[in-house]
Amino acid sequence: MSPAQITVWTEFQVPHGEELNITEWNQLFQPLVQAAGHVESVWARILERPDIVLLASLWKTASALRGFTASLSAQLHWESLAARAIVPLGSHEFDPRGHIPVWFDYLRSSYVQLFWVYLPAPVTRDKQSEILQLPGIVPAAFGPGVPRTMLFQKRRPMQIWAHETETLHGKEVQLMLWPHFWQSAEKAKIYRDFHIDIIVHHVVVGRRTITEDFQAKLEALGPTEWREGHCGSSGGGGGSGSGSGSSEGDNEDCSTQTARVCSTACIAGSGCDFACSTTTGCSETPSSSKTVGTPPPGVGVTLEQWPVMTDNPAAFESIASSLDSVLSSLYGPLTVFDETTTEPTTTTTSPATVTSDGPHFWVYAYWEADCSGMSDKTEWFGSRSIGLCYLDW
Repeated sequence: MSPAQITVWTEFQVPHGEELNITEWNQLFQPLVQAAGHVESVWARILERPDIVLLASLWKTASALRGFTASLSAQLHWESLAARAIVPLGSHEFDPRGHIPVWFDYLRSSYVQLFWVYLPAPVTRDKQSEILQLPGIVPAAFGPGVPRTMLFQKRRPMQIWAHETETLHGKEVQLMLWPHFWQSAEKAKIYRDFHIDIIVHHVVVGRRTITEDFQAKLEALGPTEWREGHCGSSGGGGGSGSGSGSSEGDNEDCSTQTARVCSTACIAGSGCDFACSTTTGCSETPSSSKTVGTPPPGVGVTLEQWPVMTDNPAAFESIASSLDSVLSSLYGPLTVFDETTTEPTTTTTSPATVTSDGPHFWVYAYWEADCSGMSDKTEWFGSRSIGLCYLDW
C-alpha cells in the first residue's frame, strides 16, 4: 500500500488593507509549490476577517512534507512572507479521509463554508462515529437529470481530523475541520435561511432555520469551541488562487463580483456563461439589492432549485411561505401569486398580467409524475411531488 497523502491547513495574518493580487501571491508561494512531493495548494481570504488568509496544501506523503519543512526552500518561503509582514498564526495536518484529490479540487471552485470544531481530547473512535452521523448542512437529494450547476452544493461536506491535539482555553482539544462546498454565496444563503419544523417526541413545537437547526445539533456534540468562516470563488471582494507545481495556469476561478451575481440568476438570452466571467447583460450590483439586467416584458427567471421535496400540500405551503421570506431578503419586496391549488397543464404560463414594478413571486405545486409538455418557463426538479417558484420582473 502506498503512503497516504496528507493535507496541511495554515492561517496567515496579512496587513490590513493588503491587496491580494493573485499573480503576486501565487509567486510568493512558489518555493512551496515547487517542492518535491507537493501536489497542490489553494488559498483564499476569510470573508469575515479580511486580514486572515487560509492556505490548504496537499502533499504526496508526510515524509515529503517533512523534507520541505527542513529545507532551505522552506526558509526562503517564510522569509519572503515575513518581508511582506505576513504572519503564520497556526498550522494543522489532517487525516486524509476519503479520496483526497476529489474533494480537494472542490476547494478551488466552490464557495466554501468552514467550521472549525474543537472537541475535548481524546476523541475516541466511538465519539468520531457519533459525529459522523451528523452530515452537516446538506440539501435533500434530487432525482436524476438535474444539472450539477443547478444544485445548491458541489459535493457533500467533509469531516477531516487534525493529527495532533492542542491546548485551547487551558484544555486539551482535537480540531475537526468541516468544509461545506456551495455553488455560490447566494445559494448557500437561500438554503441555510430556509425554515423547518422543530419536532420533539413527534410533536411540532416550533420552527427554526436550517442553520439554527445545524448549530443546535453541533452544540449537542459538546465542543469546547467552534467557529465559522467563508471563503472561495464567490467571495465578492476577496481573492483566491492555486498552485500545482508551476507558475503557469493561475486560476482565478471566476471570483469577480459579476460572475458571482450571475451565477444565481440571469435573464434568458443575455449571454451569461455560468462557468466563468462572461456575464454580458447581468448586473454587477451586490445580491442584497440587485436587479438582474433590464429584461423585456414577460421574460422571467426561474429559481434554480427547490430546497425540500414534499408530497404534503400543507407542508408545501409552509415551504413556499418560508422561501418567499428568504427571496424577499435577497430581491426586495415581492408580489406573491399563490397558484398551489391550480392543476398545471401543458400551457402553464404566468397566472396574471403584471402591472406593478419589481419582482413577482409565483408559487406552483405539481402533484403529478409526468412533466412532459410543460411550458419553457417552468423547471422540473425530481420526479414527483415538487413545487416550483417562478420569479419575474
